[in-house]
Amino acid sequence: MRLSWLTLAALVSAGCDDAPSITLEDRYAEQLRARCDYLVRCGLFASGETCSAYFRFPDERQLLAAVAAGKIRYDGVKARACQTALAALSCDQSSREARVIPACDGVFTGKVRDGDMCSFDEECASSRCNEAACPMDTCCAGTCLPTQTRVAVGGSCETDAGCVVDAYCAKDRTCHALAKLGQTCTRDAECDYGLGCIGADELMDGNCRAMPLLGEPCPYMRCAEIGARCDATRTCVAVGLPGTPCAGPDECSIYTRCDTSAGRCLESPVLGMPCTGFCAGEAWCDLTTSTCIPPLENTTPCTSDNQCASLFCDEGVVFDQCLDRPVCL
Repeated sequence: MRLSWLTLAALVSAGCDDAPSITLEDRYAEQLRARCDYLVRCGLFASGETCSAYFRFPDERQLLAAVAAGKIRYDGVKARACQTALAALSCDQSSREARVIPACDGVFTGKVRDGDMCSFDEECASSRCNEAACPMDTCCAGTCLPTQTRVAVGGSCETDAGCVVDAYCAKDRTCHALAKLGQTCTRDAECDYGLGCIGADELMDGNCRAMPLLGEPCPYMRCAEIGARCDATRTCVAVGLPGTPCAGPDECSIYTRCDTSAGRCLESPVLGMPCTGFCAGEAWCDLTTSTCIPPLENTTPCTSDNQCASLFCDEGVVFDQCLDRPVCL
């Protein structure tokens, strides 16, 4: 989010399709492949290759160290089930299948008990670490909070995660059943499946309305599918991929860009290509040369995390520099 991602993906594709489980080392590659299967199927990328080249491999040293230390248990069988579910997700973001994914529960299980020291949420059996505030380049131990039981409609809550499935945490800090067609709302998550929150802003509530699919009228200028947009005729159409004519950025996939001078959607720039601020994959945009260049090695001066191969630009007294983020156990 490439330890040579293309090579890694090829190895995974060659031997893991029928395996009942996924090794911890292969988990991210498999997860990204599943994500790309979904994004290609839903019309946001033209191919799995262009999709995989867009994302940058994350720094998972903290997670791997916690698993090795026995603070987190990893279940490769559940990881395989999760990967399968992610690849098969509905493109309709308002559907229950896209909003509730039980197959991904239990891939990681925290082993640290309530009240014991922790560094991040996943270490805790409760999945809740009260992390201490400290500089990003320092390890500060937090404490695992008690397990939060999901409460039924009418119970008190702080977030949606505190309510049972098919309910949400409202502004009154109470769990409410998902709103039906025409009922008031402040965000999509408050509406029943197949509906979206239309017309809500900071000053007033909106109403839950049906979300149209590709080819259907979109009177509220929104569509249900992740790869769809509402065009000038108020009809849901597919977003543009590279080469598709466009007049503005809203007409192209969110993973591409609209070149208004050429009037068509283009792939996001990658290593070695001209850029104006963003580069996909293992690159960042050097504004002095307007070119996508490789991430910087450790101890090199930097101004943001994405410039660093480590994905961590440490704040220094004289200047900031790329360093490995500390692994805290």
